Amino acid sequence: MIIALGSAAALLLAYLAWRWYDWAVAMIVLLIPAYLLRFHIFGIPTNVWEVGVVVVFLVGVARPTIRYSWQQSLRAIPRTFVVLTGLLLVSAIVSTVISAQLEVSLGILKGWIAVPILASLLVYSRAKSARQTYNLLLDTLVAAGSVTALLSLTQLQFGERLAGIYDVPNSLALWLAPIITLAVMRLVVDRRRGYILSIFVMATALVLTQSLAGIMVVVLALSLAGMLWSPRPLFAAGILILTVVVGVGVLQNSSSSQATLAVRKQLWSVGADLVREQPILGIGLGQFEPHYQRVLHERFASYKTIHSPPRGLPRGIFEANGTRVVLLAERPPPQHFRKPLIPAASRGVFPAPNNSGKSDQSPLSEFVFRDPHNWPLAWWLNLGLAGLISFIGLHVIVFRHSRDRSVTVALVCLLLFGLVDTIYWKNDLAIVHWILLLLALP
Repeated sequence: MIIALGSAAALLLAYLAWRWYDWAVAMIVLLIPAYLLRFHIFGIPTNVWEVGVVVVFLVGVARPTIRYSWQQSLRAIPRTFVVLTGLLLVSAIVSTVISAQLEVSLGILKGWIAVPILASLLVYSRAKSARQTYNLLLDTLVAAGSVTALLSLTQLQFGERLAGIYDVPNSLALWLAPIITLAVMRLVVDRRRGYILSIFVMATALVLTQSLAGIMVVVLALSLAGMLWSPRPLFAAGILILTVVVGVGVLQNSSSSQATLAVRKQLWSVGADLVREQPILGIGLGQFEPHYQRVLHERFASYKTIHSPPRGLPRGIFEANGTRVVLLAERPPPQHFRKPLIPAASRGVFPAPNNSGKSDQSPLSEFVFRDPHNWPLAWWLNLGLAGLISFIGLHVIVFRHSRDRSVTVALVCLLLFGLVDTIYWKNDLAIVHWILLLLALP
């Protein structure tokens, strides 16, 4: 069914690209969430959005005027930006070669690096051809966020965090946060009053995700912009300080937030250990999950040798995204041992008690994390030191030369969010990141 719909959509998109190429590129931006519609072609996993990108690209190849515009736009990209992008691609290829799971790494190389870069170049080439097209493409990105928010709101369940069309609420928050920031900035800077309803819809969905980090980074990014460019910088600074104070207060008084932060700290700790193990090449593209489980098992084994299970109920049981996190010991272990937070199911370590106070027969399963939830660690581990340097360098170039404050602040929002969550290693997030990077270029 998905293949049939995808084929029909590809034909329509090909016709649109032949007649009105700018609108076809805009459709690529609008249909970013269509990456969720996945299927296989000759055994190769792909999705509706990737097929659309390839179709629009091939139609462009067949049109001489479009090919000429590509050449002109590519020449306008700063040479340093091109070199750093090349370094990033080489790092990704090397990380794929050294990966213990070649198939997984090849999929990530295709879906999260190669195709997003190709799509962003298509968007950049058309956006730089005319100011009207530039505005059209940014309007389409805001429309994509608005449609996603509306669809998600229709799936709201009372008392539940809003996840919408995504698997978890944080995925929706990660998608909406930079687009809300972009829309608010364009409303203020460019007087795009048509964005008011879109901002309201997206902000409502973001709040209902109950993502503290998502809400905070939007306010922080906009406050930083206000401190730099508004006529009332002190007011913006006050909002920034208030946001930080409120955020810290929520963290200190919410058991679920404390549990989430504790899990983040464990991820960062394991990520730092892995960086120390492989500081140059990293661990391979998309290889964090198996390495995380390995280090976690090692920590459980080390901890179990010096601590016996406590008698009675554990001291602390917290909720983290619906999963119980158990803190096992009343007294801290020696400094050279760090206590893991989550029971390792395969090792049968200390099952959590059920509501009756007795232990369940089967222990809790481990958390499955594909990313350390911190962009410096994620890039270092996935692409090695060269990949991290290239990623940072690309942003330095953009921040130094960007002439569009709205796009720049949206990037700041992403980077702030990425200190505590996954801002790149996912189809839609990788696409948006590259689009914003290239559109911010002068």
